[in-house]
Amino acid sequence: MFAELFSLLFPKRCFGCNRTKTFLCASCASAIRLPAPLPDPHLFACFGYRDTLAQKLIKKLKYQRRQSIALDLAPYLYDRIIEEIADRDRLAHRTEKIVLIPMPISQDRRRKRGFNQAELLASALARLDSELFELQPKLLAKTHSTLPQVSQRNRQERLRNLEGAFAVTEPERLRNRTVVIVDDVITTGATMSETRKAVKRTGAAMVYGLAVAHG
Repeated sequence: MFAELFSLLFPKRCFGCNRTKTFLCASCASAIRLPAPLPDPHLFACFGYRDTLAQKLIKKLKYQRRQSIALDLAPYLYDRIIEEIADRDRLAHRTEKIVLIPMPISQDRRRKRGFNQAELLASALARLDSELFELQPKLLAKTHSTLPQVSQRNRQERLRNLEGAFAVTEPERLRNRTVVIVDDVITTGATMSETRKAVKRTGAAMVYGLAVAHG
């Protein structure tokens, strides 16, 4: 009841054009610049992060606790991943679901923020197609805190900063599975590269990285 009352008092409005019912309408989404080429063919993003509207959506989700933004971004994540892996992963002939794993954050950061934005995105994506996706939010863990990636001077330093920072808690559950790691932003790809390594060591068949934005 509280959620319904809140939506009546403060209806969703597109951050691009101020239309109601969504935080990102299809028209404004189509006008967001495309992401720059990613450093790995297994990584995908919907939008270019240098676009002001893309930045606004992610910052409000991440820092201003507008958690329902994840629900409006999920369809774009869905279209992006289906577009990229439909042929190479033979989606029409699948016998097992694709495992969705949100990019983990440290316990300290979760306590301060109150949530993990990647988990919100992955959960919203899983809800769009429960026959295709299986959400596993606890299979990948961040084993220790790292320095902020923005403080590292180059990609090599970012990779060293993240080395050994992620671990799969139940490796046998990912063996021979297709896995998609979900995050809000891919910058240099260093974080996603390290998490993909950890998942690939389990014997997963294919491991992809998916984000709202890159750049």
